[in-house]
Order: sequence, then C-alpha cells, then structure tokens
Amino acid sequence: GERRHNAAAIKANISEYLDEIKCKGPKHDEFHLIVCSGSGGSGSVIAPVLLMSLLDKNIPTAIMMVGDAKDGMSALNTLNTLASFNQIATKRGKTVGLMYVNNSEIDIKEYKAREVKADKYLQSQLTTFALFLSGNNLDLDNQDIRAALDQSNYQSLSISPGLYGLQFYTDTIPTKEGCVPTVVR
Repeated sequence: GERRHNAAAIKANISEYLDEIKCKGPKHDEFHLIVCSGSGGSGSVIAPVLLMSLLDKNIPTAIMMVGDAKDGMSALNTLNTLASFNQIATKRGKTVGLMYVNNSEIDIKEYKAREVKADKYLQSQLTTFALFLSGNNLDLDNQDIRAALDQSNYQSLSISPGLYGLQFYTDTIPTKEGCVPTVVR
C-alpha cells in the first residue's frame, strides 16, 4: 500500500540526505537519536529507513518513539513500526535501544492531556540521554557509551540482536545485595 510506496521513495533519497548532512560513517563522540511517532504517520515510514541507513554505516543509534493504541489502526501501525525496528536491528546483528511511551497507556481520560504527559516524559528521558552522551561523566568514555547503545559490542556477553527498551532512572534501581548491573534490561 501507501506505506510501502512512501518507504521506497524515502529509501531512494536517504543516502543523498545523509551525504548532505555529512553522515558517512561512525565518528568519535557522535551518536544519533531517531525521534518519531509510530502510529502511522510519516515518522513510522521515515524512521525505519533512517535506522537501516545509520546501522548500515555502523553509526551508534537509539530511538525515541511515541506509540498509540487509541484505535485499531493506530495500534497496528505502532506494532508494525516496532516490528520493523526489531527486524532491521536483528538483520544487521545490532542491538538498538528504544525509549518508548504509548499515549493510550497513560491513566488520564482526556486524550490531549495524555499526549502532553507523554511528551513531558520523553522530554525528561531526552534530557537525561543528552547528559549521558555529553562526555562530562568521569566514569563513562566513548567506548562505554557505544557499548551501551549497541550492546552487541560487549565481547564477554552473548546478547541477541534486536530492539531493546532503553530507560533512564533518576532514582535507585533495586538489585540483589552486592550486585551492580552494567546494563539493566
């Protein structure tokens, strides 16, 4: 249908776009974040093509997506967008982190208020993500950040490629005594 037609047109032009913004391959201290909706608009068409192109260039990439389940079509489109991301990552042997919120899961009756709350949550996650990537963390260097964004880089762990949830906590994470996780899933 229309989504495949649009995706084909975008795919035909994405290389030109990436060349125009000088995105040819991985650069030290450069990471990409794709921000999109997943419920069937242009974001759910462009984002998978962009993810494919960035991963093909071995550029560390994460995704921030707002999903929706207000009706059957929005829910199906959101599910298909998530499935596309997972398929793209798996096919390329990469892990991709996803910061995700679904408007319909927010416990507020008015739909517009749910959107506002979802936006505030993702803005908070984006701010923390920017601080994580800032280079101003004494205990995190470039390799640590790259490994966190693409956990298939961990040589000593066997982590299957695919799409994984990525969430930043500003409070303590309960763990077994004496256990310090390097990656929390």
